[in-house]
Amino acid sequence: MARKSLSEIWRSELKNGSLFFLSMPLAGALVGSFTIPRLGAQAPGTINPAFFKDIYFRPLTVFSRGGRATAVAGLPSNQQVYYMGCAGGVWKTTDAGVTWSPAADGQINAGSIGAIAVAESNPDIVYVGTGTAEPRGNVSNGDGMYKSIDGGKTWQHIGLEKAGLIGRIVIHPQNPDLVYVAVCFFREQKE
Repeated sequence: MARKSLSEIWRSELKNGSLFFLSMPLAGALVGSFTIPRLGAQAPGTINPAFFKDIYFRPLTVFSRGGRATAVAGLPSNQQVYYMGCAGGVWKTTDAGVTWSPAADGQINAGSIGAIAVAESNPDIVYVGTGTAEPRGNVSNGDGMYKSIDGGKTWQHIGLEKAGLIGRIVIHPQNPDLVYVAVCFFREQKE
């Protein structure tokens, strides 16, 4: 089977009416949830303006900085709930990623998140490690670990404040107070 070019795939999706999301990696994005109307005969290479009726332009906000998630965790017991850490903090979805809301604004003092983990034994317990452990030219150090006991509504700083970068968190399956953390220290500390 011959490989299709991007423009061939695009035309095929338009023709079949199965294109549901458009985005542009510029200063904004075209977003829409729509079905493509059957527009009758039209000249090849042209698109009826009715196609764009339900699409709108919006700024990319937090996703335009770095364009990457550095930590993701979900609930095995509820496939609709996920947490995401990025350069913009901690975000939570309760509808499998259709919408995301900030989960820790004003409660976590670091701008980058390196790891997130949710306790299997109690999904209301969430741990966040700050400082991106994927070194790049624009990473920033963290200020340690945070814990939520109410599903990400409130957060408490629990230690490792001198940790530079936290790359992984593992929570004991039966005891959510026993936590293992992979840390890259930049300063001497007793913890």
